[in-house]
Formats: sequence, C-alpha cells, structure tokens
Amino acid sequence: MIKPSAVWSKVRRDLVLNLSELAVASGYDRGRLAQMCLPLQYGKISLSDFKRVLRQRQDHQEQQARRFKIFTPRHRGPGGSSALGGSGQRQAVADKLYGPSSKSAGKSASRQAQSAPLHSTV
Repeated sequence: MIKPSAVWSKVRRDLVLNLSELAVASGYDRGRLAQMCLPLQYGKISLSDFKRVLRQRQDHQEQQARRFKIFTPRHRGPGGSSALGGSGQRQAVADKLYGPSSKSAGKSASRQAQSAPLHSTV
C-alpha cells in the first residue's frame, strides 16, 4: 500500500511517480492512467508533466471542436429542431431504425431467451 504522505513529498520535490503513485496524486484510477498512453520514461512521469500532457490534449480537443463548429449550421430553427424536424419526427425515425423488422414478428428470439429461466428446477 502506498502512503499518500510519501507520494506528496515526491510531488512537492517534483520527482517522477509510477502509475500507482500518480493515481494517488492525480485522483485518476490506476487502470485509467494505464489506458491514457502517457509518455512514461521507465514507467514513470512527474505530476507536472502529467498535467501538461492533459492540458495539451484538452487544447487539441478544443481546437478540433472549434474547427468542427465552423462547418455546423449556427441556426437550427424554432425549438432547436434539426434537419429531421421536431423531436417527434426524430423519435419516429428512431422507432423505424430500432424497432422489430416486421410487425408480425413480435418479440425477437434474443428477448425470449433472456426471459426464460437460466436453470431448470426439476
């Protein structure tokens, strides 16, 4: 078990931390930190470098969002409706796409299998 006091003394001196220590210092889960593809050197990174990397990634995402926003229409019409019309029309399209394939089919086989008991009580 990693002692938080030992981690914070490393943070104050700006020393490098392994993922478990970085999890304590940053508040992120260790597994999530492992998925972030951080630029680790020998499996370690300082908290200041970690924050810098997160800031750079956030800036990049905001820049991409601004670029994307240029190409989206600014005016959506009354009620914020989109090209499909009001929310009623959007719901109708969603029902067509995700509804059963035919009206006579009823419940799908997967739904029937889910409602069946897992073990017989014989």
